[in-house]
Order: sequence, then structure tokens, then C-alpha cells
Amino acid sequence: MRFLNFTLIKLCLGFIGGIYLGFFIDLQFKTFAFFGLSLVTLLVIFRWIWHQKLLFLWSSVVLFALLGSLTTYIHLPQNKPHHLTHLDFKSQDSFAIQADVSEVLRENAYNHKYILDNLKIENQFYEGKILLNVSKDSIAKVLNLGDKIIMSSSLQPFYNAKNPQTFDYAAFMQNRDVFAVVYEDKFEISTQSYFSLATYAGQWRLKIISALRDAGFRDKHLELIQALILGQKQAINRETYNEFADVGVVHILAVSGLHVGIVFLILNFLLSPVLRFKHGRPLKVLLTILSLWGFAALAGFSPSVMRAVTMFSFLAFGQMFRRKTNSINMLCLSAVVLLIYKPQLLFEVGFQLSYAAVFAIVMLYPVFSKLYQPRYKIPKLFWDTAYVSLAAQIGVLPFQLFYFHQFPGLFLLGNLVIIPFLGVLIGGGLTCILLALVGALISPLVEVYVFLLDLLVYYVNWLSQFKSFVIENIFFTKPMFVTILVLVLSFMLMMREFKKAYVTVFLVSLLAFTVVSVSEVSKIDKHSELIVFHQNRQSLIGIKQGRQLQIFSDKTDNLSDTYLLNNYQLINRIDITEIKPLKNSFKFSKLRLTVIDSSGVYLKETKSDVLILSQSPDIHLEKLIKTIKPKKIIADGNNYKSYVERWEYTAKKHDIAFHSTYKSGSFSLNSP
Repeated sequence: MRFLNFTLIKLCLGFIGGIYLGFFIDLQFKTFAFFGLSLVTLLVIFRWIWHQKLLFLWSSVVLFALLGSLTTYIHLPQNKPHHLTHLDFKSQDSFAIQADVSEVLRENAYNHKYILDNLKIENQFYEGKILLNVSKDSIAKVLNLGDKIIMSSSLQPFYNAKNPQTFDYAAFMQNRDVFAVVYEDKFEISTQSYFSLATYAGQWRLKIISALRDAGFRDKHLELIQALILGQKQAINRETYNEFADVGVVHILAVSGLHVGIVFLILNFLLSPVLRFKHGRPLKVLLTILSLWGFAALAGFSPSVMRAVTMFSFLAFGQMFRRKTNSINMLCLSAVVLLIYKPQLLFEVGFQLSYAAVFAIVMLYPVFSKLYQPRYKIPKLFWDTAYVSLAAQIGVLPFQLFYFHQFPGLFLLGNLVIIPFLGVLIGGGLTCILLALVGALISPLVEVYVFLLDLLVYYVNWLSQFKSFVIENIFFTKPMFVTILVLVLSFMLMMREFKKAYVTVFLVSLLAFTVVSVSEVSKIDKHSELIVFHQNRQSLIGIKQGRQLQIFSDKTDNLSDTYLLNNYQLINRIDITEIKPLKNSFKFSKLRLTVIDSSGVYLKETKSDVLILSQSPDIHLEKLIKTIKPKKIIADGNNYKSYVERWEYTAKKHDIAFHSTYKSGSFSLNSP
């Protein structure tokens, strides 16, 4: 590919690769300094002594990779001396905490949720953030962005996922630099003493919502406006969000490159008169960039918005110098800038989907647009929309299959109608916001915009009725994800330049994906295991044999539809699931397992390889160990924690392996 000949792209890819490796290699700062000086020395030798341009280039790529790893090293919490991760949460029952509300999250059935930043704990400043849960039943005041709160509370860590393929909330929050959770209803509120752009933008969002409500917009329409223009997709109710996701147009509800591109075009049009003035072009670029970043602040600085605004900022600079900017260059530069600011963005699903979609559009749209172009503008608009949608869908396909295990078959039909319509929605929404803020939004204009929003929802509702076009519960593993990623990239290369080498790479990639997929399916279908799940206040033991699953539980009502079992069935290709009452003994792969529940009953003459303790049985574990002589003891989540701690101490005393699902998650035995 010709674009790979750009030195800038090679350096950017090296830097991004270094950032990724930085999360998995443990190097000290002295090591970085040694390798950095060594590479600089080699660069001098290759460029000015040996005059080897190729060696100079690839040494530069390696140096940028080292700089990427150094960037990650600097940002890792464990390398920051005053980060929250260095605080021992168990050292005190409660801590004196001062913090600012930096984000208001979607509430759940029980709690209001807030992200706290600028932490001061026991008069010591800490980096990192805290998740605050305030009970809805409490009399505590609802907090707003920018509120400074003072409280005394215990700090609790997030716990990692305890069962296979369940959502790892701890990893998700830690990637956002949130490392502790607080449940507290009693606190004092004071005004913030310093300026914060994010807080200021959040307060403006509240003013905009209030002004629109006063102008006559109802809550259901305000939810859509917040998502479409203000970047607050958490305001959308779950049912509406799922309908947009099923149709394949959920990106409409997350302010991203499409939205920023429309805003960029609007700004270009509105600021075009500035070009008439002396030095008008630099002024126009400056005003455009400031307006774009103001929009980004208003939209909450989400990764998709920051990526798009960064890229369009570089595009605006290119306009100032009247240079044609390469889209791949801009894409790579925007990624580097964002990852320098926050390397953890690399592991955010939204960041990955955003860049995959834009990269695919840049690569494939020019190819698709050459296949057929109508003569007239309106048909051309719909064909271009179809090409862009198809290219973006190809780019995000590996991520959709791996993260969401589904394919929205209605994406093309949804995008064909909604994307051309989106410019009207965004332009009209911005107009309504500006008029509402100055008190000049008239009722007829509100009614027209409400009609457009209702039309959007009606169309999505109509499409979502065709559920058969949404393919769900697709079995997809990490090896399959890696191979299809290579396959999609090789397809893009082949489509851009139909050369023998690219065709060969594509065919080899297709063969590799097929072989890996068949291998993964065959392996999981032959796999058998016994698993003790972690479930609070419930005993849950599963035996998987091929594509059949038997579940044994002390509570069998409504068990088949639980999130935990649905995920296990998906990743193990389960066809048949039987729910049965919990038994006191199991045999699996020549091993005997004994379950002792609250009754404390067991057969004294029984010898057991594995002892499973459930429902907090009142037993004398030392005597039990001498009787059944287990090689391993399992305590599931259906026990008092104080009992589990006591049993663990006894097991260690007798040199017996002990597994607590509270600490270590589910326990499994695999059949050889």
C-alpha cells in the first residue's frame, strides 16, 4: 500500500505498538533511558556516518515504540507515588474524604452514581477516582457536576469478575482510573473553588436541558437531544438504546466522527465570511478549532468525540496551509495525541470501534464509490451513504462478533435512511439550543423538531420488529478475533490494490480463519468440565459434557434465564440445559466430590477428592478432614464470609488446598 510509504504513519504505528507493549512489559525508567540513548546513538551512526536511510528509518520506528512504552509507564497507576492504588483500604474503618463530582452516571434501581475526582483523603492528595453510590431511599441531596463534597466513609475495592465470560466491572472502571467504591448517604456539599472545563461544560449541559424543557420539550425528546448533540447517551432509556443497537444504528446515539463532521461543515459555512478579512484564513481556522473543542467539552470529552475533533483539527490546519491532508495521516496523528494523553484508551471498546470504522471508510469508500455512481444528487447521496455504511460495518465486524456476539443485519437499511437525515437533526438541534438559551425558541419550531425526533424513533421501532435479521449469540473466541482481524485488513489491502501479493495474503488469511474457527468449535464441543460458580446466596454447580449442560442448584426457580448462565451457554455452545436440585455427591473424571450443605449431613465411610462447602454448614472441619480426607476444599458464594475465613485457616493448617469463590472466582475441573 502506498500509504504505508509515509514515514509519519510508520512512526505512529511504532508509537502505538509501544504503548500496547507497555502494559505487558515491566521495565524501570533506567532501562528506558539506556535503550533510548543506545537507539539515538545508532540513529546518528546510520544517518550521518553510514548514510543508511533504511536502517535509520526502522531504528526511528523502534525508538518511537520505546517512547510509546515510556508513555504507558508514566501513566500506569503503580508508577505514580500518590495514586489511590497505594492506599491500604483496610488500614482504617473510615477515611476523611474531600472530592469533586466530575461525572454523573446512569442511576440504577437502588443508587444514584457519581464519579469523584481531585481526591483529598486524610489531608493527603491522591490521583485516581472514586465511584460514589448514594441510596435513592436516603434524604441526601442529589449531587450535580462541580459539587465539592466532604464525608467520612470506608473505601472498598472493585472485585474482578468471578465467573467465565461475565462482564469484568473492576477492569472496566480501572481503565477509567476509578479504583475504589464508596456507599455513603451522609456528606456535606460546598462550592468548587477552582475552574474545571469539564465541570463548566457539564453545568452548561444542565442549563441547555433546562432551557429546552422550559421551551416545551418533553423528557423523551430531551433524552434524544442529549444523546444526539450533547454526547450523553446514558440519558437514553435502555429499551430505546437496545432498539437502535438491534437495527445497527446505535452510533447515532453516541456523538462521534459523523456528528463532528457535520458540525465541522456547519462551522465552515458559517465562518466563510471571515475569509474576506485580512488574515481571515488563520482566524477562521482558529475559530473552527476552538468551536470544535468547545463542542467536545459540551459532549463530555468522550473518546469518540476527542478522536474526531483531534482529526478535524489537523484537517483545519491543513486548510490553513492550503495543503491536501492524507486521511490516514490524520487518523494516526489523532490516535497518537489521544494515547499520549491517556494510553488506557487503547483498551476501550468505543475507541477501537471508532478507529476501526473510520479506517475502513478511508480504505474502502474510494473503492466502492467507483463501482457505481448515479448521475443525480439525491440518488448519489443514498448510494454514498450505503458505501460508507458498508465500509464501516466491515471495519467493525471483528469487534462486534468478539465483544457483542451479534451481527445487526438491518444496519444498511437503517443507515440509508437515518444518516442523510442526521444533518437535519443536528443542525435543527443546535438551532433549537441556541434559540432556547436566549429565550427565542418559538412553539412551532419546537413542534417541528419534536416531529422529526418522533419520526426517527418510529422508523427505528419499525425496523426493530424484524428481529430475525439480527443474528445473536454468535460463538466467537479470541483466536477467531485475531484471525478475522487479519482477514479484514488483508481484504482492505486487496480491494485498494488488486495485486497478486495482496490476493495471496487474503486467501491465506481466509484459510487461517477457517482452520482456527473449525478448531475452536471442535475443541469446545469435545470439552467437558465440572464448574462451581460463584453466586451470592445460591449454590450453583454445572457439569458440561459436549454441548449439554446440567445445572445443580438449591434454588431452581427462574434459573435458566440468568445472565451468568446465558454467558456460560454462549461461550460453550450449549444446546441443551437441564436444571436439577443440588446433590450431595458427584463423580467426574474419576474424581469423587462431596457437597455438604446447611444440613451438615454426609456419609462417614465416604472418601472424597474434593469437598464442596455450601449454605454455611455448622461443621467441625478438622474432624471432617480426618474422616473423608479431601485433597481440595471449595467454599462457594453461598456461605458466610466469616465461616469461609475460618475454614481457610483450618485447611492451611492441614496443608490442604483451599479455594474460595469469593476471592478466586469460579472453580472448574476439566476432563482429560
